[in-house]
Amino acid sequence: MIRTLSIVISLVLCTISFMSAADDKNEHELPVEQCNQNSAEACEHIGMYYTNVVGDDSKALPFFQKGCDLNAKESCTFSGNIFAYGAVVDKDMEKALNYYEKGCELKDGIACNLLGSFYENGENVDKDQKKAFYYYTRACNEGDWAQACETLKEISDK
Repeated sequence: MIRTLSIVISLVLCTISFMSAADDKNEHELPVEQCNQNSAEACEHIGMYYTNVVGDDSKALPFFQKGCDLNAKESCTFSGNIFAYGAVVDKDMEKALNYYEKGCELKDGIACNLLGSFYENGENVDKDQKKAFYYYTRACNEGDWAQACETLKEISDK
């Protein structure tokens, strides 16, 4: 229950922390040309616009995927969320985990924390305490994700 709440909190914080990237511009003012010229920031900005302003993850996904391909860590995490929860695409945990892993490699604490929680609880993956510990450690140390540091302390004390 606590770990499920941890996932929900991570997803909410992920969305809130990047809301400023999607302002009230209209669709015609989006930096599509910069995204087409491989600006990871521009692709991520467009994805955030479609997710947070328009509320359409199906339009956001291609921009998040391209942003992730260009090493925008938050784009990887948002792509993972879209595939993990399957609201606009078929749920695909293999793709979700791949996106989360890349986000974690790029030092996104939220992605690392989500991976830790999945492996700790065996949610959508085989339960694996070693992997959980690894991802929580990465979230705590590299991503500076305080929630993961607390969880890491809790599971280390067991």
